[in-house]
Amino acid sequence: GAMHDSAERDPPPRCHPGTREKAIEDIVRWIEEPNPSSSVLWVNGRAGVGKTALMQKIAERGGIYFGGCFFFRRGVPGCNQKGGLFSTLAYQLAMNIPGMLEHVERAVSKDSSLPKKAADIQLQQLIVEPIKLLPLLPYCPIIIIDGLDECENHESQRDILSLVSRVSRDPSVPIRFIIASRPEYQICSVFNQESLLSTTRRLVLDEEYDSASDIELYLQDELADINRCNTDVMDQVGTPGPSPLEAIISTLVNRASGQFIYAATVIKY
Repeated sequence: GAMHDSAERDPPPRCHPGTREKAIEDIVRWIEEPNPSSSVLWVNGRAGVGKTALMQKIAERGGIYFGGCFFFRRGVPGCNQKGGLFSTLAYQLAMNIPGMLEHVERAVSKDSSLPKKAADIQLQQLIVEPIKLLPLLPYCPIIIIDGLDECENHESQRDILSLVSRVSRDPSVPIRFIIASRPEYQICSVFNQESLLSTTRRLVLDEEYDSASDIELYLQDELADINRCNTDVMDQVGTPGPSPLEAIISTLVNRASGQFIYAATVIKY
């Protein structure tokens, strides 16, 4: 249930057409850059700004660069613990990188208990060692880890970042990571340590990107749909004036304060 195309996530959160285009463009440019100064991209922002929908979009349009992804979800068994993280990623990498499957299968045939072992052992034996056995890749596969703050406890979150840091500093492992999370203290503290500070680019959804105009576009499209489907109802609730819908949208955009989840909830109910 933690992969971007799993049945449990169907339908997954998605970016509304025409929104988050600048953020998507910046992330794709980083993914496709041949020699970036950073091997980790930390996408952070408050609850409800649309991080998961953005990561879904990146996973879907990653093309040959897409290696694998894991979407943490608070309180959902199998999606809220670090235990299944690297075995799930290893499976996807084996499916997506030519030649990797045989090396992962060989590792598991030597030790069938690998998927149940500690996270650092899984990462080393199911991902790092198999990918080192491949011929030099013409690109760096991308691993997406979304909702790190929804992983079961702070210690697990720090452990995952420490392991990511170790791999990101090894030039013989051609993998880049995109981590999406809220900027919570325990996560910020690890990203502020020298080991990750030097290898990480930060993308702050709250500051760098104008979510208000994206939310306005989303509300315009959704309310126009509702208007078309329920003309009688909208006539009754409409306020006097030349463009009541614009006034409603303006009020909702202000109330959303940059949170897509607020706008989506309003439309839903």
